[in-house]
Parts: sequence; structure tokens; C-alpha cells
Amino acid sequence: MPESILLRYVAFHNHGVRTGDFSRVLKLFSREASMSFHGRSRPIGPFQGREAIAGAFAAHPPDDELVLGAVETKGTQLVSSRYRWRAHPDAPGGQLHLRVERTQIVELTIHIDPRGTNPSLDLRNPSNNLGDTKT
Repeated sequence: MPESILLRYVAFHNHGVRTGDFSRVLKLFSREASMSFHGRSRPIGPFQGREAIAGAFAAHPPDDELVLGAVETKGTQLVSSRYRWRAHPDAPGGQLHLRVERTQIVELTIHIDPRGTNPSLDLRNPSNNLGDTKT
């Protein structure tokens, strides 16, 4: 089951990038979920709760689709996969780690490969203040 939730997360993320509507992604998160980003010069988050996660998506919506690599499931709650950005298929993207309970994400940790090329996640860029919205 965790693998199916990861696949839905990516499908809904990509739908949101194409349409600007991330409501499907947000419904995958439990009310108490957390989301954080790691791997660049400073971590972002954690964003605690679905409302804080929604605020992060609203303030800095993803601008590129994810392409998953091999999916690895650990038990009934943990799943992870490497990803790449569709617009930069030859550059490393990072790794997604989800912890799920029942049918919802309770924790999403995104490790960004520092060699990646997605400028919207360049935490060294002072104009990207997503990290300043810690909730």
C-alpha cells in the first residue's frame, strides 16, 4: 500500500504542476502530517499539519513534474524512491521518503540532490524564501 500512495502523490503532484491545482496532493496528507526538505545549504521545514503544507504549496508551487526511479518499500508504512525533474532528465533530482498510515501521508521528507538543476528549489537563492516560512 505505501507504494500506491507514493505513485498517487507523484501523479497528483504532476497534475498540480500542469494545472496549478494541488488540492489532490494535499488530500493525501493527514491533518497532522509533516513535510520537510533537506540536501541544500539549509533545510526547509518541517511544515507541521496539512494547513502548513498547503501554505508551502501556495507560496511556492512546484514548477516541474517528477519522474520516479525504482520504488523501495520497507514494511507497511515506509516507501522511498529517487526522482528526477522532467525538464532536467539528465540531472539528479533527489529522493522522496514517505511514511504512511492507512491511506494518508503522515511524513514526507524530500532529499534534494545538491547537484540538481531545479532553480525553484535552490535554497542558496535569497529570493527563494520558502525556508523562512517555518510553521
